[in-house]
Amino acid sequence: MKKWIVLFLIAAVVLCACEKEKPYKETKEEITDKKDPHAYLASLKDKPSKEDDDILVVSNGGTYHEELLDAFIKTCEKKENCDLLIARYTIEGDAIYELLVYDGTYSLYSDNSRDAYRGSDIEDENRKYLYQYAYQTEAEYNGSKGIEESRFVFLSDKELKSDAEIQNEFEKMRNGEETDLLIVFSDSKRVK
Repeated sequence: MKKWIVLFLIAAVVLCACEKEKPYKETKEEITDKKDPHAYLASLKDKPSKEDDDILVVSNGGTYHEELLDAFIKTCEKKENCDLLIARYTIEGDAIYELLVYDGTYSLYSDNSRDAYRGSDIEDENRKYLYQYAYQTEAEYNGSKGIEESRFVFLSDKELKSDAEIQNEFEKMRNGEETDLLIVFSDSKRVK
């Protein structure tokens, strides 16, 4: 009998040790006040979905609710305070939340505590300006040629006054040169 009890206890310990610990703190209810971005991001659910129409979802399966980004940009152009919640998925399917806030300057709060491979960082980045850059290239899909449109939205502390300056900074970043650009959004899709 003692032998069975010892075997049972050993099995219980092994099973408990194998259970993966969540790298983030679970909360019982979502915090809706965004005045403390860290607490707000930590309170969000584990896996947002494309049905969550108040979140810009960026995943390997596509981008959903891009109109939220467009509305955010238009509101910023009017110099009105606003925010945008972004959920990005890792290849493994873990959600990384970002809160982009405009209040005269741009702040990007990132919470990757749900990413099992990255850790539990919550980072803050601040920049003065937001820019968009889009371009088209020829691309081949399943043997047929077409046109692919790429769109990037990024933050910078540099005031870039022309499309040429924006393109130049973007190309510097793509070439691995020193720049203060912070990519907020990128997407490519076939248009023709």
